[in-house]
Amino acid sequence: MEIAPDFFDYFEAAAKLLDTDKSIMAVSSWNDNGQKQFVYDPKALYRSDFFPGLGWMLTKSTWMELSPKWPKFTYWDDWVRLKEVHGGRQFIRPEVCRTYNFGEHGSSMGQFFDQYLKPIKLNNAHIDWNSEDLSYLTEVRFNLLLREKVDVSIRVCLMLVLVTLGQVLDQIWERCR
Repeated sequence: MEIAPDFFDYFEAAAKLLDTDKSIMAVSSWNDNGQKQFVYDPKALYRSDFFPGLGWMLTKSTWMELSPKWPKFTYWDDWVRLKEVHGGRQFIRPEVCRTYNFGEHGSSMGQFFDQYLKPIKLNNAHIDWNSEDLSYLTEVRFNLLLREKVDVSIRVCLMLVLVTLGQVLDQIWERCR
């Protein structure tokens, strides 16, 4: 596993949030959708209901809660994603990954690695996380910010998008004949 230059600073700053907001179960350095074409802002962090795995931190009290039940013969990351395990608590994840899995061989090998893991962008900017205000990630503030974004968003009719896409594809098909 390769780590970003701000990996330790990121976790140090996020630890304060993890200690104060009990609605957060863990902080991850990974974004499952962190391929180069999907990410932009190295400072952007999000709350998620999905446990991203691959480089994460939780509190000692959460570990004491989970460790007696930790699965021996199953994928632990899938186990943590179960609602009865995380109990509705959420996870913090970055837009741009702070870890990179270079495991072309082993459990991540083959087409899965080439298609999903190889194109992951590892952050290369050094962010001074201790000077960043992460309070927007607390449950109440994050939900308010998300609600504001939804309220000002433009409503898009899926049927119109599909019809338009179909027309464009028809035009391309006609040109290729």
